[in-house]
Amino acid sequence: MPRKNYEEKFKTKIAIEAIEGKRTLLEMSTIYKIPRTSIQSWKEKLIKEASDLFLHTNKKDKEVKKLKLKTEELQKIIKETNIERNFLKTKIKEIGKKERLQMIEPNYEGLSIRKQSHLLGVSRSGFYYKS
Repeated sequence: MPRKNYEEKFKTKIAIEAIEGKRTLLEMSTIYKIPRTSIQSWKEKLIKEASDLFLHTNKKDKEVKKLKLKTEELQKIIKETNIERNFLKTKIKEIGKKERLQMIEPNYEGLSIRKQSHLLGVSRSGFYYKS
Protein backbone atom coordinates (compact mmCIF):
# COMPACT_ATOMS: atom_id res chain seq x y z
CA MET A 1 0.00 0.00 0.00
CA PRO A 2 1.54 3.35 -1.01
CA ARG A 3 2.43 5.82 1.70
CA LYS A 4 -0.06 8.67 2.03
CA ASN A 5 1.15 12.23 2.39
CA TYR A 6 -0.92 14.73 4.31
CA GLU A 7 -0.82 18.52 4.01
CA GLU A 8 0.77 20.53 6.80
CA LYS A 9 -2.47 22.36 7.69
CA PHE A 10 -4.28 19.06 8.08
CA LYS A 11 -1.49 17.63 10.27
CA THR A 12 -1.58 20.76 12.43
CA LYS A 13 -5.35 20.57 12.84
CA ILE A 14 -5.15 16.90 13.89
CA ALA A 15 -2.23 17.56 16.26
CA ILE A 16 -4.08 20.41 17.97
CA GLU A 17 -7.17 18.24 18.33
CA ALA A 18 -5.03 15.49 19.86
CA ILE A 19 -3.49 17.96 22.32
CA GLU A 20 -6.93 19.24 23.32
CA GLY A 21 -7.85 15.66 24.24
CA LYS A 22 -11.54 15.92 23.39
CA ARG A 23 -11.25 12.56 21.61
CA THR A 24 -8.95 9.59 22.12
CA LEU A 25 -6.32 8.71 19.54
CA LEU A 26 -8.36 5.62 18.65
CA GLU A 27 -11.46 7.72 17.98
CA MET A 28 -9.49 10.20 15.89
CA SER A 29 -7.80 7.38 14.01
CA THR A 30 -11.18 5.89 13.14
CA ILE A 31 -12.80 9.21 12.17
CA TYR A 32 -9.92 10.50 10.01
CA LYS A 33 -8.66 7.07 8.85
CA ILE A 34 -5.12 7.89 9.97
CA PRO A 35 -2.82 5.56 11.92
CA ARG A 36 -2.65 6.36 15.64
CA THR A 37 1.14 6.44 15.44
CA SER A 38 0.96 9.28 12.91
CA ILE A 39 -1.39 11.30 15.09
CA GLN A 40 0.86 10.70 18.11
CA SER A 41 4.01 11.75 16.24
CA TRP A 42 2.34 14.92 14.88
CA LYS A 43 1.18 15.78 18.39
CA GLU A 44 4.67 15.26 19.83
CA LYS A 45 6.25 17.30 17.05
CA LEU A 46 3.85 20.19 17.59
CA ILE A 47 4.53 20.20 21.32
CA LYS A 48 8.29 19.98 20.79
CA GLU A 49 8.51 22.71 18.15
CA ALA A 50 5.82 25.08 19.46
CA SER A 51 8.40 27.22 21.27
CA ASP A 52 9.99 28.09 17.90
CA LEU A 53 6.85 30.05 17.06
CA PHE A 54 7.73 32.54 19.77
CA LEU A 55 11.36 33.10 18.84
CA HIS A 56 12.08 36.74 18.34
CA THR A 57 12.23 37.70 14.70
CA ASN A 58 15.57 39.36 15.39
CA LYS A 59 17.01 36.07 16.59
CA LYS A 60 15.73 34.25 13.50
CA ASP A 61 17.03 37.02 11.24
CA LYS A 62 20.43 36.88 12.93
CA GLU A 63 20.61 33.13 12.42
CA VAL A 64 19.61 33.46 8.75
CA LYS A 65 22.13 36.26 8.23
CA LYS A 66 24.86 34.21 9.90
CA LEU A 67 24.10 31.24 7.62
CA LYS A 68 24.10 33.47 4.53
CA LEU A 69 27.49 34.92 5.49
CA LYS A 70 28.89 31.42 6.04
CA THR A 71 27.50 30.31 2.67
CA GLU A 72 29.07 33.31 0.92
CA GLU A 73 32.39 32.60 2.64
CA LEU A 74 32.32 28.97 1.53
CA GLN A 75 31.37 29.94 -2.03
CA LYS A 76 34.33 32.34 -2.10
CA ILE A 77 36.67 29.56 -0.93
CA ILE A 78 35.30 27.20 -3.59
CA LYS A 79 35.78 29.84 -6.29
CA GLU A 80 39.37 30.51 -5.20
CA THR A 81 40.10 26.79 -5.04
CA ASN A 82 38.76 26.29 -8.57
CA ILE A 83 40.87 29.16 -9.90
CA GLU A 84 43.98 27.73 -8.22
CA ARG A 85 43.19 24.22 -9.48
CA ASN A 86 42.74 25.47 -13.06
CA PHE A 87 46.03 27.39 -12.85
CA LEU A 88 47.91 24.34 -11.60
CA LYS A 89 46.20 22.10 -14.16
CA THR A 90 47.52 24.21 -17.04
CA LYS A 91 51.00 24.59 -15.52
CA ILE A 92 51.37 20.88 -14.76
CA LYS A 93 51.04 20.11 -18.49
CA GLU A 94 54.29 22.04 -19.05
CA ILE A 95 56.18 19.47 -17.00
CA GLY A 96 57.29 16.31 -18.81
CA LYS A 97 55.33 13.09 -18.46
CA LYS A 98 58.21 11.29 -16.76
CA GLU A 99 58.51 13.98 -14.09
CA ARG A 100 54.76 13.99 -13.52
CA LEU A 101 54.79 10.21 -13.03
CA GLN A 102 57.54 10.64 -10.43
CA MET A 103 55.34 13.09 -8.53
CA ILE A 104 52.85 10.32 -7.67
CA GLU A 105 53.10 9.31 -4.03
CA PRO A 106 51.51 5.87 -3.44
CA ASN A 107 51.06 6.38 0.31
CA TYR A 108 49.71 9.94 0.15
CA GLU A 109 46.84 10.03 2.64
CA GLY A 110 43.51 11.03 1.13
CA LEU A 111 44.57 10.83 -2.52
CA SER A 112 44.61 7.50 -4.31
CA ILE A 113 47.08 6.74 -7.08
CA ARG A 114 44.15 6.89 -9.49
CA LYS A 115 43.22 10.42 -8.36
CA GLN A 116 46.84 11.61 -8.38
CA SER A 117 47.28 10.25 -11.92
CA HIS A 118 44.17 12.09 -13.03
CA LEU A 119 45.28 15.35 -11.41
CA LEU A 120 48.72 15.09 -12.99
CA GLY A 121 47.30 14.24 -16.41
CA VAL A 122 49.03 10.87 -16.77
CA SER A 123 47.69 7.36 -17.11
CA ARG A 124 47.70 5.26 -13.98
CA SER A 125 49.20 2.33 -15.86
CA GLY A 126 52.21 4.55 -16.64
CA PHE A 127 52.94 4.70 -12.92
CA TYR A 128 53.06 0.90 -12.65
CA TYR A 129 54.89 0.28 -15.93
CA LYS A 130 58.65 -0.01 -15.47
CA SER A 131 60.68 0.28 -18.67
